[in-house]
Amino acid sequence: MLSEECLPDPKILRVEAVKFNAEQTTIILTLHCTMDSANCPTCQQSSSKVHSHYMRTLADLPCFGWQTRLHLRVRRFFCPNQNCKQSIFSERLDTITNPWSRRTARLEQVQRQVGWALGGIASERLAQILQLPLSLDTFLRLIRDSPPIVAQTPRVLGVDDWAMRKGHHYGTLLVNLETHTPVDLLPDRTAQTFQKWLEQHSGIEIICRDRAGAYAEGARLGAPKAIQVADRWHILKNLGDALVKILEKHRRQLKQVPILPLPNEPLTAIITIDMIERQSALSPSKQIQHDLRRQERYERYKATRQLFSWGWSLSAVAAYLGLDRKTVRKYAHADTFPEQRLRSHQTSLLDPYKTYLLQRWNAGCRNGAQLLCEIRDQGYSGGNSIVRQFVAQIRKALQLPPKSRMVEPVQLLNDTIDRPLTPRHAAWLVLQVPDQMTNENQTQINQMRTFDQDIDTAISLTQEFAEMVRTKAVRSLDNWLDRAASSGLTSLRSFVNGIRRDYDAVRAGIESEWSSGQVEGQVNRLKFIKRQMYGRAKFDLLRQRVLYED
Repeated sequence: MLSEECLPDPKILRVEAVKFNAEQTTIILTLHCTMDSANCPTCQQSSSKVHSHYMRTLADLPCFGWQTRLHLRVRRFFCPNQNCKQSIFSERLDTITNPWSRRTARLEQVQRQVGWALGGIASERLAQILQLPLSLDTFLRLIRDSPPIVAQTPRVLGVDDWAMRKGHHYGTLLVNLETHTPVDLLPDRTAQTFQKWLEQHSGIEIICRDRAGAYAEGARLGAPKAIQVADRWHILKNLGDALVKILEKHRRQLKQVPILPLPNEPLTAIITIDMIERQSALSPSKQIQHDLRRQERYERYKATRQLFSWGWSLSAVAAYLGLDRKTVRKYAHADTFPEQRLRSHQTSLLDPYKTYLLQRWNAGCRNGAQLLCEIRDQGYSGGNSIVRQFVAQIRKALQLPPKSRMVEPVQLLNDTIDRPLTPRHAAWLVLQVPDQMTNENQTQINQMRTFDQDIDTAISLTQEFAEMVRTKAVRSLDNWLDRAASSGLTSLRSFVNGIRRDYDAVRAGIESEWSSGQVEGQVNRLKFIKRQMYGRAKFDLLRQRVLYED
């Protein structure tokens, strides 16, 4: 007999019978309520006069991997109040379940938690494993029917937009920068909506935002006493965009700047089984094309590894080399060059010993007869011709003469990457942190300065402003704005005009400790939740999941 302590409310429930259904792996408990009376849900008067009984079936939490069903005997009572519109009522079991529900309250709470965490389809799959079966539509309905989350008023608010449908419809995400938690989700990114939200949540002292004019206007009208802080990353990005426009006029001259060479450090070519099998699978007519393609991939691999070791991000390397970010990530985290896998492989008696032969070859043993004797001592029963063919494949893969007696591993040297310098990459070089800039980078920047006086002026002003932002030297801001406005460069003049229109927020952004970095992270989390819901993330459902906290 199962202990009554396992029941949803052991104080008022008693077990009458227990039945095990092995075919459906279900435990069926027949229960009854022990309360002497019940309150009328309309007039709240107590009654102990029973009218009748009926059976109510409820799903409960699983037990030992078996689903649990409760057959609950529920009573109907006569209402003692003659003036009450409801003469007969069923007893309410608020601690066990809700009226008309087909599951217990504790089961519904667990299923709601799963739905909040995973959404629809993923929740349905996990629920099947946990013996909490529910359809994906019911999971989404549980999330929607949950009590709406009330937005709290933070002291420091971060605001940024997010794409509900990129290029067409955008919303606004509000984040508490002190607790790093989302505060609310707004259905658009207009100044009026943001202003209305701020008016309903008074007490905000600092608002950290990007350079969008709508948020600046909404913050000015909705929270006039709050300090607006422009994000430093967005300020430098705006400056970088202005520099790109200047460099666009000198694209031809940028192509003359030599691409920084990779260090001429030798890489040891270690032979692998994949290289041997690929060499044997290729026909002679396709060998040249294969070698050329492999050499191109190998050069991209070397370039990726070198740039990643210098501290470049995966996105920066992908943009610089023109590769997909997934390919860059694979190359960056691969200790050796990832060879392409063969589609098929023909087994032979030598397969169990190929790994040992390659280890001995890489260790310096190049004598086929010696290798044959060593693997025969280990149990090899095949002929010597297979071993000779395998050794010949190794030499062919390494492009060695057929009877080469080389003991030292082959060295492959790095070459330079022949890619033109683009205006955006040139702007990225200028905005680098000086301590992280290599001598080659500085040489490139110096050569760009010689193209034109305007480029020299733009580079000097850009580096000076970036250093001012990094060191929070806000006292130099006014002087820099005056010199940039009088430089004669249209793009910089436009940048200065934008700074002056948003002067207080930019000045606060330079000297303040707050930034929108945490907001960007929350936007990334929002995108993950939105894509996890396979297009069913309507605003109300998405808001519930984004604001949900464990």
